[in-house]
Amino acid sequence: MHVRATSLEQACFAPLQFLLALTEPAEPEPLRDVMTILLFVVGGIAAVGCSYKVLAFYRASVRAARQLRDEKLQRVERAVTFMLEPNLQYPMCLIRFDELRAHGALLPHETVIDRQQLRFLQSHGHAREFAQDHHITFISHQWLGWRTPDPNGIHHAAICEAMEEVCRTRGLEESELFLWVDYVSVPQQNCILQRHAIDTLAVYASCAHDFVIISPTCMHADSGLPCDTDTYMRRGWCRLEQWAKLSSGGLDQMFAYCDQRSHQLTPMRNQPRWCEDAVRIFEGEFTVGSDRDALVDTVLQLWAAAVREQDDICKLVQLHKHEVFPSAHFGDLVDLLESSFPQEKHAAVGEGEAAAYRRSGPKLDMHVEAARDDRVRVSVIGAPQHASPKEAPPLGSSSPQRRPSLLARVVSGVRAMSPTVNATPMELEGVLTQES
Repeated sequence: MHVRATSLEQACFAPLQFLLALTEPAEPEPLRDVMTILLFVVGGIAAVGCSYKVLAFYRASVRAARQLRDEKLQRVERAVTFMLEPNLQYPMCLIRFDELRAHGALLPHETVIDRQQLRFLQSHGHAREFAQDHHITFISHQWLGWRTPDPNGIHHAAICEAMEEVCRTRGLEESELFLWVDYVSVPQQNCILQRHAIDTLAVYASCAHDFVIISPTCMHADSGLPCDTDTYMRRGWCRLEQWAKLSSGGLDQMFAYCDQRSHQLTPMRNQPRWCEDAVRIFEGEFTVGSDRDALVDTVLQLWAAAVREQDDICKLVQLHKHEVFPSAHFGDLVDLLESSFPQEKHAAVGEGEAAAYRRSGPKLDMHVEAARDDRVRVSVIGAPQHASPKEAPPLGSSSPQRRPSLLARVVSGVRAMSPTVNATPMELEGVLTQES
């Protein structure tokens, strides 16, 4: 009986003893205070470290955004400066028709240099002076091989037949006709010089009297697929060359040599589809896909000239703007370029004003995103018609009827831009990766 009472007592008081044990301190009071202090110290250090990381990331993001902004401004400045005062980043290299015929094939640039058969025009002024006394034809054609343009000599023969027709209609001797041909006139071994020559295509085309497309029906030497006028029009590089000529003279002096049986040059003035396809460069086919990114600055230069001249090309591009300037390649570069122009009809700028633009043009404190309401309003006036190819003005030439000062308007338009930056997370990530 006594044992039973003891067990009952233990059972009744056990929960109370358990609760009392929980309330008793497990450790001495001083030790608990020390651990609390250590916990606060470690937490404070961690908080400071996290804050420093966040601040460092924020500063790196700001630097990345500024770097992207500055790069965009520099690209736009180069395009506008090129429009105001064209220059040759690489000399315009021409070969006489009789010497090209004697080669029996299209030879690379470096080989023709070794033979001392290229005429080097070192500046835009030199090229324009040369064009006053000599007839220049710009040859555009699709390459028929992956590594060489004309493995079987098909296009060389077609070029010779087409140039015979040019000599006949222009009343020229073969030695009086000078040709610009990509494989002959553009460096093939030095990629830096090649890039400079490609960036100058618009100037080369503006100095030529005729633009002749060589596109006879034949087979591609490597793919075995047919090549003709349609495949020529799908090639991105061919479209770039056409836009370069369209920007300086329209369709009047553009011809196609498509049928070797008729030996006739077909005028392109009645082929509006060619213009529409020509400005869609980035929808064209490229053997090397990365070439699209490499052409962004060149296309910006062509667009700067079109916006300034307010010609038919400007109207055509406005109708297909998203296709002409895909955002994946251009971002907001086109908006920035257009925002630097005045809204009204653009005046021509002389050489001195172009130099002043480079001194006072977009600096690092001018920013990327312009107010949308201040963008240029494009209205089309007819492209000027010239009596003869030699009278066609070069890119950026001045006109006395449209004199004062695009320069002041361009600079004030750029300075009115908002100090915000449109940079995508991917762009920021790219610059941050470079910095790290």
